[in-house]
Amino acid sequence: MAQQLEQLKGSHLVSLDEWSAEQILHLLRLAEWMRTHRDDASQLAAGSVMATLFYQPSTRTRLSFETAMLRLGGHVAEYEGRSLDTDDLVFRETIHDLIRSLSQIDDIIVIRHPREGSALVAARASDVPVINAGDGGHLHPTQTLADLATLLRLKGGKLRNLTIGLCGNLAASRTAHSLVTTLCRLGHNLHFVLVSTRQNRMPDWVLARLDRTPGFSYEEVDSLRPVISSLDVLYMTSFYPTQVEPTGQARQASNSTANGKRLSRDYRVTPELLRAAKPDLAILHPLPRGLEIDRAVDDDPRAAYFTQISLGVDVRMALIATLLGKLPQQFDESVVFAEQGSDVDE
Repeated sequence: MAQQLEQLKGSHLVSLDEWSAEQILHLLRLAEWMRTHRDDASQLAAGSVMATLFYQPSTRTRLSFETAMLRLGGHVAEYEGRSLDTDDLVFRETIHDLIRSLSQIDDIIVIRHPREGSALVAARASDVPVINAGDGGHLHPTQTLADLATLLRLKGGKLRNLTIGLCGNLAASRTAHSLVTTLCRLGHNLHFVLVSTRQNRMPDWVLARLDRTPGFSYEEVDSLRPVISSLDVLYMTSFYPTQVEPTGQARQASNSTANGKRLSRDYRVTPELLRAAKPDLAILHPLPRGLEIDRAVDDDPRAAYFTQISLGVDVRMALIATLLGKLPQQFDESVVFAEQGSDVDE
């Protein structure tokens, strides 16, 4: 068993920056193994209980975690997080106290919270592993693991010499922030095309990370159309109408015909747009989507966003087993990605 994964027993996942590149790659290999060895993994977490605390609505992420735990033979205790806009301030329990309490009951905790840094607060309070399922507009590390697994599968196990487009509200996209910063550690010779309005551009702290990464480059553009033919990967994120060229009267602006036309023209993936794209383009999206991807694109073989969901269960299975210290003895990582000719450096 890989020593890199054994070292993660009992640790938290707040940000992938806390893990080495080698640990991330080992986990992705374990996830690939989990996908093809369901029976061998089916009792790894037997007797363990995972608590899920979602203070924001979630369907895919929550069910992916719960399915992953159940497939490992464990159990799930779902906690309904109290709405943060309630006026019931007197009886609202702090994250610190709640997590400290639950860590005396459960074996692992998954939390989603709208406030940046909340997962770190939870991790510091907990006596058991805490997994960040999204903290505000900051980071979403398990979605990044699913994204990386998808890229490795579709790009022959390689994360090098690619042009990657990211399109949408990049200012608020925690999935885009997590993906870019992690690729800065795992990828080689990557060029990013950042497609958004000026008001919704990628945050400076992410751009600074790109600037510091040797062999990486980026450009910022305000439309998909001129760049679609150059992309190897297109990572779409939600671009809600209220975030297109916001004004002081955001609601009125979001309903304007002009903004709707611009969204369709510059930031929407359609069959017509894809006529100019590469035949092996990979289109990713963390979902749920709004208007940014036409449903007619779903049947295009380049659409990979439902594959992301499937692989997301595998990476969460691998993550839960790793943090619980329940690694499978049968796992042989030397064969994972071997047929794909992986050249990801470790």
